[in-house]
Amino acid sequence: MRKLIKYAIVIVNIVFAALYLLALLAAVVPADRFVWLSFLGLIFPLLVIAQIGFVIFWICSRKWWFLLSLSLLIVSHSAVNQVFTLPHTKHAAAGQPTIKILTYNISLFGGQKHFDDIIALIKQTDADIVCLQEFGFYNNSQLSQDKILAQLDQHYPYRHLWYKNQRQRFWWGVATFSKHPIVNKQKVTYPSAYNVSIYSDIVVGADTVRVFNNHLESNKLTSRDMQRYKNRANHLNSDDIRSIAGHMSQKMSAAYRLRAVQARAVADVVAATPYSTVICGDFNDVTQSYTYHTLAKGMTDAVIDTRSGYNYTFHDNGLFVNIDHILADKHFTPLTADILHVDYSDHYPVIATIAKRK
Repeated sequence: MRKLIKYAIVIVNIVFAALYLLALLAAVVPADRFVWLSFLGLIFPLLVIAQIGFVIFWICSRKWWFLLSLSLLIVSHSAVNQVFTLPHTKHAAAGQPTIKILTYNISLFGGQKHFDDIIALIKQTDADIVCLQEFGFYNNSQLSQDKILAQLDQHYPYRHLWYKNQRQRFWWGVATFSKHPIVNKQKVTYPSAYNVSIYSDIVVGADTVRVFNNHLESNKLTSRDMQRYKNRANHLNSDDIRSIAGHMSQKMSAAYRLRAVQARAVADVVAATPYSTVICGDFNDVTQSYTYHTLAKGMTDAVIDTRSGYNYTFHDNGLFVNIDHILADKHFTPLTADILHVDYSDHYPVIATIAKRK
């Protein structure tokens, strides 16, 4: 009986090792070709924990099988470090000019309930550049565009607004605010009905920095979807489970495919950029994803480079995942980064200070 249990655990270990290897491929295989790999990238933190568990189990059992999971963790240490960041070396500015950047999906100011809170937070952080996603207003309310901009104009005289959705009920899109002059404003062209990426050329001191503000394709799992699933959770049958799983995977698969195309479109503009570059915003994808790795190629993630532990920016519907990012190119050194745990939106704001390299 003990041998049977041992063999069963070995088989389970091998299966999880195979899933782990496939999850590693999620970062490099285009999601619009093999979308199912993206789902493994989403659960990559759980697969890492499983491998650590197998290592501990086999060491305690005094069996050499621990080498399988340990080897996987060692070989993929860079991917593991993007999820569970280890202690880091502090960087020093060495007298170089610095830029403080804030990125925040504000979810229409928390449905307008947290307008004052979010405006106060933006002013308090005193960032040089502020990139907001799901920025906008409802047409039937007192929170107009003029009121929003009046609160920010004194601190941020320069702005780049792009309303992807201009509907009868509300307007929303992305917005970049800056203390420094914006000399060029452009939109990245890619397919999407609701989402958008823009870039702003900002003159900071003697340099021009191109800042990309992204709100990539959403998974479109609405609060109505989640509430319907929660209401039926206590009396689900097998047909219900298949129906729910199919509905969710269909929505997420479509979003994964679109994000892959969008990420390549942004990356093409980045590759042709003549200036130093910062890419930030709501990628709607985790670090172990094709979208993230397409945009992060040649860039440094400010959070991963300066923080330790498990970092997450989305905190709704029982999910705690890192989908909001600040990436800086080789011309910058990240000095500090922080994820501010304030519940004004379903996302947490991310703020980073980067220094111009000599």
